[in-house]
Amino acid sequence: MNEFRWAFIGAGHIAFKTAREIVSSKRHKIVSVCSQGFTSAVKFGEEFGAKPYKTISECINHDADCVYIATPHHVHYEQIKECIENGKNVLCEKCITLNATELEELIELAKQKNVFFCEAMWTRFNPITVEVLKRIKRGDIGKIKFFRSEFSYYAYFPFVKDRVTNINKGGGALLDLGVYNLSYAQMLLGFTDNINAKLKFKKGSDCFDKIELVYPDAKACLISSFTRFSLCNAIIKGEKGKIVFPFTFYKPQRCIIYSEGKREKLKCKRGYIYQFDKVAEEIRKGLKQSEFITLKDTLEVMKMLDICRKQNSFVYPQEKKI
Repeated sequence: MNEFRWAFIGAGHIAFKTAREIVSSKRHKIVSVCSQGFTSAVKFGEEFGAKPYKTISECINHDADCVYIATPHHVHYEQIKECIENGKNVLCEKCITLNATELEELIELAKQKNVFFCEAMWTRFNPITVEVLKRIKRGDIGKIKFFRSEFSYYAYFPFVKDRVTNINKGGGALLDLGVYNLSYAQMLLGFTDNINAKLKFKKGSDCFDKIELVYPDAKACLISSFTRFSLCNAIIKGEKGKIVFPFTFYKPQRCIIYSEGKREKLKCKRGYIYQFDKVAEEIRKGLKQSEFITLKDTLEVMKMLDICRKQNSFVYPQEKKI
């Protein structure tokens, strides 16, 4: 089978990491790239054989099968819109937009243009995540009663990228880290608007978030922070057992399942390749959204993020009203 062809928008850290992995697989090829800084696009193109461009319109005006957007989330809406309006399939990094209103507009546009559209939430494509969901649906740990996760790291070192905490760039712990917690909770338990969110602020954006999601017969406790380090662990408790992620639940290499008096370890290699392989497969099948994270899933997560911010009167300067 021929290599799946990508156009990359953005030539920063994440773009280089994903590119190195997917190109080395020999199943993917990057045909074009553009970046706010053309020098970065040139450097990227030299390493991966992609032709560098200064504008999105030039970059996507080629035979790419899909556009991958790896830029800060405050510019996602306009970039996604331009790609979709030009009939391009889109895989966009999280957070896919700043709020649910923006996402709803883009989902409708994608339907009109009949293109594939998906958030690049790599956690959902990880083999352990896929297997865990399969085991839960099978009833291995019974009905879920409780989920807890934390994603934290210290973000105020001088070497940390400005976009992470800059409110003018969509910065903040909630959209950068908390989206992983909420996406996992939504995957397990679905949507709820019964939310209690407490956000703390530093330099204009949120730096520590404690979120409680309440369901009719379950609860989730989620923490995201830029002010402390953590193992980024998680636990899923069911009526008959539990699943434990000792560290990095959002990019798991292992987890432990306790069920019916037995203890079982699941292992895999972490990577972006699972996501890119699956999206390529789905687009070749003619699908318009991913089976692993539907547009409904992503929209529900965005709506919950909006509620968290609304409860704390947190609005980004450039966004539409939430």
